[in-house]
Amino acid sequence: DRYLEALRTGAAGYTQVFRMQGDDGEVRRLCEDVRLGRLGIDVWSAVGVITDVTASWDQGAVQRQMLLDLAASREQFMRLFVNSPVGIYRAVPGGRVILANPSLRQMLRPDDPDDMIDDGDDGMNQALRVRLEHPSYADEAFRAALESEGAVQGRETDWRRTDGSLLSVRESARAVFANDGTLLYYEGTVEDITARRAAEARLQWQASHDTLTRLPNRRLFTDRLDSALERSRACGGEVAVAFIDLDRFKQINDTLGHGAGDRLLVAIAERLRRVVRADDGIFRMGGDEFTLLLAGHELA
Repeated sequence: DRYLEALRTGAAGYTQVFRMQGDDGEVRRLCEDVRLGRLGIDVWSAVGVITDVTASWDQGAVQRQMLLDLAASREQFMRLFVNSPVGIYRAVPGGRVILANPSLRQMLRPDDPDDMIDDGDDGMNQALRVRLEHPSYADEAFRAALESEGAVQGRETDWRRTDGSLLSVRESARAVFANDGTLLYYEGTVEDITARRAAEARLQWQASHDTLTRLPNRRLFTDRLDSALERSRACGGEVAVAFIDLDRFKQINDTLGHGAGDRLLVAIAERLRRVVRADDGIFRMGGDEFTLLLAGHELA
């Protein structure tokens, strides 16, 4: 039952203590520790060790409970590691990731996350062993922070997935040292913030653009005008501002409806885009009013 449950839940293994009666009639207490490894789709290997713990079991209820608690704690940790929605990894010095949970593999290779699983013959945690270079390790600032401070907290950056797409992540990591100060490995967590970044970008765009014509709005015009005037004062050149108003636009809305008026505004915006230079600005101020910001022109 424990074996089937471990396969169903995706656990890396399990530990249990049970009783068995020998041929001589004596009942022994045995501790079974089984590690599972994936060899392919629906193909698993099991490596187990059975230890006779009768002597320690007979020492009393305290020792027995400690053994059970240790086994339960290990199983809970592995279940958390495997099923966590946050990516968890361990990397050796040099940036090679040696352990990664399914969430991290899914982030980096959503089309086939199991393809990253290492083909080594180590049955212990085999389903968690991967072939992967840590994407952040190429960043000199990331390495320097880990080596000098021993930890990185809440670092936001972009990773490149195996299919070439960008993945925005929030990463925390720490260095783990031996008692003599030798660096053993790095371990960390990775949170996928791609959706959050996209939502923030949408909100920022909506705050500075007109959603109908997709032109910059009055707020962005003010910022761009201030910047153009500062450049003009510092480097010379002139700045021109042209205001455009549509005649009888209200009549179009009243006779043909607001849908026709909206289509006209979109068409006007598209024509304005085609007739101005790439470094000039076109803005919708509101209603039927548009503004052109022309920088670097010599005015007569």
